[in-house]
Amino acid sequence: MIQTSLMLLLSLAATSASAGERYALVITGASGGDQYARKYDTWRVTFVEMLQRKFMYQRDHLLVLAEVGSEGVQKATRENVVRVLGDLRRRLAKAATAHRSTVPVVKTPSSIWLDPI
Repeated sequence: MIQTSLMLLLSLAATSASAGERYALVITGASGGDQYARKYDTWRVTFVEMLQRKFMYQRDHLLVLAEVGSEGVQKATRENVVRVLGDLRRRLAKAATAHRSTVPVVKTPSSIWLDPI
């Protein structure tokens, strides 16, 4: 098991986007034990709450994945990460069409995905 935690924040927004047009993807997982899992859960919850309260992110614009799924939090599996990124791309493309802007295309090799150990 990987003994590190991954917390990835991917905020995608146009330079002039309003708070309602921003999205955030927060992923935590691979804690390496109960002690660390609790710590990472606390960090994730605090971070998501800050995005909502301080930066006014709408709940449906926060995509949250974690080692263990719960209400409003999906399990951080490879399949879910790929699915959520695809969903995010569709949302951004739809918003870009409505605003007549473009969504940057980022191509990554499939080798960046880690296979479970």
